[in-house]
Amino acid sequence: FFLVPCFCSLFTMSKSLVACYGLPRPQGGASVDGAHPDNPVARLPEGLYDVVTVMSASGALTDVAKLGEAAKRAKAGGSVEVREVVWAWPSAEGRPPAAVAPALQSLRAARVGDIRTAESLRRAVVYAGLSPSGTSVRPLAAPEMRAAAEAAYPALASQAAAGAAEAHDALTALAAALAPHLALGVVVAQRPAYSPGVSFSLRSRGALPKTAPPAAPPSATP
Repeated sequence: FFLVPCFCSLFTMSKSLVACYGLPRPQGGASVDGAHPDNPVARLPEGLYDVVTVMSASGALTDVAKLGEAAKRAKAGGSVEVREVVWAWPSAEGRPPAAVAPALQSLRAARVGDIRTAESLRRAVVYAGLSPSGTSVRPLAAPEMRAAAEAAYPALASQAAAGAAEAHDALTALAAALAPHLALGVVVAQRPAYSPGVSFSLRSRGALPKTAPPAAPPSATP
């Protein structure tokens, strides 16, 4: 069963949604498992929530379509915060250089390649139809690091969940190898409140200022 995915402040009466994709669900608040096969996020009403928080263990779990799906649950003008495990290295490749972390180069699992940089996450948020206002990077807590390893190696995670000790130990070792190179990327954004006739930037999704129509050419004098 799923918890009712909103909680209301007695003072502001704001409605909030926390959609979790692989990361541990927060304690003390209502949340929904966005990674569940039944896709409960898509079943929620669109435009209902003042604040939507997306928590993801990997870009493999929250591609642009998933981010857009969650974003549509926010009201026009509402706040959307995306928290996702990202590479701590700012390079375009994401992974640290081989000279810095040679052992990491051998981790060739497909989903390790799906881990994004913070900048790639910001761009995905824009492509999902949101207008970002800030990006930050924070250290990962131990449960988040474990969740990141499980997202990168789902087959091992399934075996460990079934009680396989070797799979559990392998995930622990992989999490330790990844830990120095991963972080939690946080992008704060807004679902734009568009109206008919308003132009917006494809780069930032922000509304563009209105420009005055061109002046009519002077009439020719006979």
